[in-house]
Formats: sequence, structure tokens, C-alpha cells
Amino acid sequence: MRFYDKVALIGKICYQPRTMDLSHRLIHWVAQNQKRIIFVLCAGIAFFGLLAAVTLWQQKRESKAQGALFLAGQEKQKLEQMAQDFPRSRAALIAMADLAAASLEAKDFDACFKGYERLYEKSGRRAYFRILALHGMGSCLRGKGDYKTAATYFERASKNPENAGPLYSQFEAVKTLAMAKDPAAKAGFEAILKSKDLPPDLKEKTEEQLSWLSKQKK
Repeated sequence: MRFYDKVALIGKICYQPRTMDLSHRLIHWVAQNQKRIIFVLCAGIAFFGLLAAVTLWQQKRESKAQGALFLAGQEKQKLEQMAQDFPRSRAALIAMADLAAASLEAKDFDACFKGYERLYEKSGRRAYFRILALHGMGSCLRGKGDYKTAATYFERASKNPENAGPLYSQFEAVKTLAMAKDPAAKAGFEAILKSKDLPPDLKEKTEEQLSWLSKQKK
């Protein structure tokens, strides 16, 4: 190869990448990586297709569970069966809550506690049911007269970051301590009254409890 031909070839090689615009570079990259691109696209389509299928299946199952819950009404046996047939559904959690609440109303505190304990274990990441279960277990223990332990469940509910009404849970905890004649109850009620954005109804209840405590001392 002559000297001038060599120089021209080297210049062509060095010059082309610098003058190649973005679209040409993209086409060149796609041509070199087309197998990987096709694999990623197919994997993505398969993933989203599977996700859509699972979501649709969950929606259908939840709808079926809601229908079973409606048909069960307040019959204990049917609610229990429904909770077993649709264990991961929201409707099953509602059924468990209804069963535990019925035991509380019947003053069967041991069954009540076990029912809310099961609800807590099955609630997973559903914060509403976890907090409801903690309140339920606290109410069952309070019904048995185990005020000190009951207060700890309400306290746990108040400290849950997903609790929409932590002050209400805190009120129940302090109220339970007051029932146990714990001297810390007065300071607990006073702390609630100093809280920011205290709902009017809770303020009224707290003031009533403080008034009741002052009468007890007299």
C-alpha cells in the first residue's frame, strides 16, 4: 500500500467516529446488541404479563371472598369457614375481626384474645387490622382485669407509625392505667391535653378522665 493510501485510510478511521451523529451511533449500538435487547424486551413483557394476571386473579378472589362474607352474615360457623377458605383476603380479616368482637361482646375474654391475636398474625402489612387487633387484645385483657398488660397493647398501637389516630390509642393506654389506679395516669392524661392538633372529642374525654381521677382521690 502506498504511503498516501495509508494516510487516507488512517484519517478515515479516526475521522468517522467523531463525525458520526447520535442516530447513527444508536443504530450501530442496536445492531451490536440486538440479541440482548430482544431478551430484555421479552423478559419485561413476560414480567408485566404475569403481574397483570396475578393482579386480576387476586381481584377475582377478593370479590368472591366479599360475596362469601356477605352470605355468612353474623353466623359464627360460616364466618370461620369463610376465613379458612380465603385466608389471605381482606374479607377474611374482616371475618376474623367480627368473630373476635362477638367473643368480646359475649365476655368470653380468652376466646376474644385468641381471635384478635390470630387477626394480628394474619394481618401482614395491613396496618389498619394490626392496630385493630392490638386494641382488641387490649380490650380483652382489660375485660379480664389485667390492666397493666392491657395498657401495653394500646401503647404498642399508639407507637405504630401507620396509626392514623395515635392519640386515641394513647388515651386508651392511659385510661387503662387509671383503671389499675396507676399514679402515672394523671401525667399521661395531662400529656395528651398538651398534644398538638388534639381532636375536640378526645380533649373532652381526657378532661372527663382527669375529673374522674380527682374525685377518686377525694
